[in-house]
Amino acid sequence: MNWYTGDIGAAINESKTKKLIFLVHSFDPAAPTDDLWSNQEIYEMCNQNCVSLKLQADTQTFTQFKQIYPVSVQPTTYLIGTSGSALEVIAGSVSLEEFIIRMSQAIEKHTATAPKEGEPSTSGSDGSAAASAEPPKSLEEKVALAREKIKEIKEKKKVEEEERIRNSELERRKMGQELLKMKRDKEEDELKKIAEEKRREKMQDELAKKKVPEQIRLDREEKQKKFSKEKEELEKAEAERKAKLELQKQQEKQAEAARNSNIARLQFRFVDGSSVVNQFTPDQTLDEVRQFVTQKLKEKNETSPFAIHTSYPKREFTAADMNSTLRDLQLAPSASLLIIPKLNKDTVRH
Repeated sequence: MNWYTGDIGAAINESKTKKLIFLVHSFDPAAPTDDLWSNQEIYEMCNQNCVSLKLQADTQTFTQFKQIYPVSVQPTTYLIGTSGSALEVIAGSVSLEEFIIRMSQAIEKHTATAPKEGEPSTSGSDGSAAASAEPPKSLEEKVALAREKIKEIKEKKKVEEEERIRNSELERRKMGQELLKMKRDKEEDELKKIAEEKRREKMQDELAKKKVPEQIRLDREEKQKKFSKEKEELEKAEAERKAKLELQKQQEKQAEAARNSNIARLQFRFVDGSSVVNQFTPDQTLDEVRQFVTQKLKEKNETSPFAIHTSYPKREFTAADMNSTLRDLQLAPSASLLIIPKLNKDTVRH
């Protein structure tokens, strides 16, 4: 695994410059070494997509880091985007398969928001010039020169130490500023998400308010349709009930009239449009009526079989009705009968 050898500030700058994920892996030096980082697939994923930094848990750099990014267990791996927000946090020991999956998901999130671009820049190193001094010609000069050299070395070390301390302090401040900036960027990103969520909720509320009057109107129309349909069905049922009662009354009146009548005045209507009226007694049978009709048809030179019908209510009298009286058949005191020829079998077959 190629871990970044510079300080955390430089690692942050490089990740932003190259648009790469800033991977920070913290570990407990007393715990066994994790074998995940020796895996070839993880190596290639980190090498292509991350600036990877390894922090020991008992160092000052790690202490500063966890003030911004909480670390509760060891080991913990943070994959941080260019905005400072954590794309993925893998806490504790996980299997190789799970680690690869979660890391792949973080890379996909990063690629969708901050594609990699740019290439690292390289810089040359300055050469150093060697100073030469001519050897002293005497022992005293050599001793003096040696003392001077030792003094220069001590002063140089002192200057270097002071420079190192100053650079370390500058680096610490720079790292603190970078971490603070990352924290602010993270907070700004979270505020943007909150603002976007509020805006979306407001839009949804406005849409809901617009839908309420329309829904009320549709409900009213639906209730009105339902009421009208129920009313129509009730009126229809009432009309049918009244018609049924009226028919029953008429039938009862006819039956009463038939019982009390002394005559049965019948009108016979033929298919040629002619009609004949004849008066019978209520106690005569339908067969006697049939004989009367037969006689009238013979006078018309018609000998075809025929059927006797009533127009209202519609009914065709059969052979079983021939022995019934006109009173029983409710044909008294008056009735209108239709005489309709029957087709014989030869006619139908023809």
